Amino acid sequence: MSGFISIQEFQLYFSMCVTACVTLRKTENEHDEFCKTYPAEHEINLQHQHQMLRQVDGILSLRVAAPVYATMALEQLINTVASEALRSLPNTLKHLEKSSLASKFYVIPALLCGRELDSASHAAKSLEDLISTRNYFTHPKGQSWNMSTAQDITAVGQKFEAKHALRCENDRNADRIARAVLIDLAAVDSTGTVSRVASEMGIRLKT
Repeated sequence: MSGFISIQEFQLYFSMCVTACVTLRKTENEHDEFCKTYPAEHEINLQHQHQMLRQVDGILSLRVAAPVYATMALEQLINTVASEALRSLPNTLKHLEKSSLASKFYVIPALLCGRELDSASHAAKSLEDLISTRNYFTHPKGQSWNMSTAQDITAVGQKFEAKHALRCENDRNADRIARAVLIDLAAVDSTGTVSRVASEMGIRLKT
């Protein structure tokens, strides 16, 4: 069935997520150090400007790539778990395939094991934030703000900054969030599929 694809593709996306996050964290640290030693305005030359632009461009690209690859990897895994366990129920799989990613991580374990993820856990909340960050980049929506007064402008600015900070945190830690979600999923997966898939690609899950 389309959408329920192989472990190999899961491995690919997870590896790309890890690479993006490791590179992002490294590039952000380098950028922070570069900014500390950035020359005075009258000493800035094209080399400095080009280096700054390369770093910023790299950071922006990786901030998009990290949550996208992380959610793709997680979706491939949960789809694989479902397709292996429910292959005799094609209509059920068809409808599960159309469900949202967050829904899959609650519905599929409940169907297979009679257990569900703890929605109050740090991993579950981080998963929802990660999906929200992914959607911000892949499904942009228009927004309108009430900025009639100075207080409105301040409130909108604070809200924007808070959301931006959360997205940046999700971007740089997308690989860690994905791993934490896998650990929680493995803990409720009595079929052992999650642990087996993780083991096959070298991910050690301590449940």
